[in-house]
Formats: sequence, structure tokens, C-alpha cells
Amino acid sequence: MARVIISSGHTSANPGSIDNGLREFDVARLIAKSTLKFLRYNGIISLSVPPDMELIQRIDWVNNTGYLARSNDIAVEIHINEGGKTGLEAWYEGDGMNQSQQLTELILNAASAESKMQNQGAKSEYKHEVGSIAFLHETNLISSLIECGYIDNPTDAMFLKSAENIDKLGKGIAKGICTFLNVEFKDVQPQPEQKQPVPQPVPNQAVNSFNNNGGFQSQPPRQATDNQNGAFKPLPSREERRKMIINNYSKILGREPSQNDINYFLNIGIQEDELLHKMIDSQEHTTLVKSKSEFDQLKDKFNLQEAELKQLKVAVTDQTRIIEGLNFSIMQKNAALQSLEQAVKDQSSNQSSDIISKNGKTNNKQSYRGSFLDRLFKAFSDLFE
Repeated sequence: MARVIISSGHTSANPGSIDNGLREFDVARLIAKSTLKFLRYNGIISLSVPPDMELIQRIDWVNNTGYLARSNDIAVEIHINEGGKTGLEAWYEGDGMNQSQQLTELILNAASAESKMQNQGAKSEYKHEVGSIAFLHETNLISSLIECGYIDNPTDAMFLKSAENIDKLGKGIAKGICTFLNVEFKDVQPQPEQKQPVPQPVPNQAVNSFNNNGGFQSQPPRQATDNQNGAFKPLPSREERRKMIINNYSKILGREPSQNDINYFLNIGIQEDELLHKMIDSQEHTTLVKSKSEFDQLKDKFNLQEAELKQLKVAVTDQTRIIEGLNFSIMQKNAALQSLEQAVKDQSSNQSSDIISKNGKTNNKQSYRGSFLDRLFKAFSDLFE
């Protein structure tokens, strides 16, 4: 059976969008947990990407599971939108017409039907404001990304503060996945009512983060942490960060950064994982990826045409040799015909001299009499005796 990985965007240190007393990281995690609940109830093997992993780490973690698109394995990442609109929006890999688009549309339609939230449509990653979505094209699975409501829309934010509504979204996402996998969806049987933690307003003086028990806790904002254990780590020196910026520009974008780029990233104190995130999601990187793909296609086409050209050259060489051989044969035949013609003339002359001797008497050797053709065939016969 195909397997499913559920991921939620951002980290506690980089929580994504914050508005109306909610953080994207916290709400997305609650929806992910609800989705897993419904998937596992329906017997689907499913994993949850550990929290507090930046994008590159999440992608590596997903790929390291060994799950693959050819095994029909699925990866779905959950986010919360912003931009003042309302409803659900989803993204699929590339230009579509693939399994990613099919999965995304099923998830979006089911989540919209279950939650009654407006359906903003499933779209190609190339239509995203950043030009592409790394989670979709860098993972080795059939991937999809869904944005569940707009955090800066008061109505959507109020909807997302309800534990019941969080469950509706999780159920809808799970339904779409089950439909894609041809699994008949079974609803979770009602359990004794328990109070489920829901997002609470974010205090102005602190940043809320998701704790291990599924609730929310308040802690001071932090800029540099070790994502493996949550411990604080000092920001590298300015010179170390300068080298890091230059090295990553060379590695990811294949060029040196401008002085303005260096100054900007130095001044905001960006960490390496955040810089990589920005580079991979940039339009420049998307263009490079597309150009590389187009170059590979042109290279394959060139190699194919080069192989065909070599075959044509071999064929031309063979034909030239055949023509040269035929020409040589014709020359030999022409020479033989000339020799034969001369022999016929000589034979005719000899026969005439044999018929009448110098003294006017008949030659002792009996002369051959007959038509011209008879005499010609006789000449050939005598020639080859």
C-alpha cells in the first residue's frame, strides 16, 4: 500500500505569518495532527515530519524515508495563507497534467466540501509569487501543498481558532488522500468529549510556540537556535557569514553576490538555512532549474542527432565504396569489350587471307562458309580455343 507523509510549514523560531492572534506554524501543525488521525484510522501508513525543521531539512527528511512517487507514495505540506482573501488554495508540481495535480485537486475539493470554506482553486507552482515551490519539485514523492484559510482575514482566523473546524480541515485533507489511493474513507468513531487545545491570542511581549503536549506556550523571541535540540547558539561572526553568503550564492545560483546582496543579508543576520530557503524559492533559481532542464533536453537531442549523423556518414562511405567498385567493374568490362572487338577484327582479317592464297589458289585448309553471324560466332569460338 502507498504511504503518506504529512508536513507542516515553518518552525517555532520562524513561524510564518502572524495575525489575528494566530501563528501559521501552530495552526498548520494542528491541522496536520488531525489529518494523521483520520489517515491512520483508515489504515493508511503515514508519517509526520518532525517539528522545528526548516524547509531544506524537511525536504531532506522526506527524501531520506525512501518513499517514492513510483510507489504511489504521497507528501502533503500544510500552510496557512495570507493576503486578505478567504478560503482554501492549493498548489501542484510543475505545469500539472500529472499525479501531483490530481492529488491536489482531490485534497482541495474534499477539504472545501468538508469545511465549507471557499475553494480558491488548485494552481501550478509556476504561478506562485516566488516562481516555484521547493517542497513540490524537490521531494521524491507525489507532492501537494494546501493553504488552509487566510490568517489575516478575521473571519478565516476565527474559523481556525475552533478545534471542531481544525478537525473538518484534517478530515477533508484525509478524504482527498483516500480518494486518490482508492481507499474507502471511514469516519473516526466519536470519542468521549475531551477539550482540545486551540490557538490562543499571541501576547505582544512574547512569541507563542507549540509545546510537546499539543498546546501553546509563551516564550521570548529567538533569532539563532539549534533546530535539533532547541538550544541557543551564537550568531556566526560577520566575516564567517560573509563567506557563507558568497559560498551559497556560488553553489546555488552559480554566481557571486553583489555587494548590496551581501550587505543586506549581513545586516538582517540571516542564518544559512534561511538563506538557502530564499535562494531556492527565488525566481532566479527557478529560471536556472528550467534552463538546466532545457539544456539537458537539447543535449540529449544533440547526442541523438550526432549518432544519426555518424550512421549516415558510415552509410555514405559504404555507398561510395560500392560505386567505386561498380565503376572499376565497368572499366574492366569496357576494356574486355575493346579487346574482344579487336580480336573479332583480327579474326575476320585472318579468315580472308586464308581463303585466297598469294598464288591465287585455294588454301589447303578448308574455309568456313556461312552467314555473317555464323562467321562471327566461329571467330569467337576460335578466339577462345
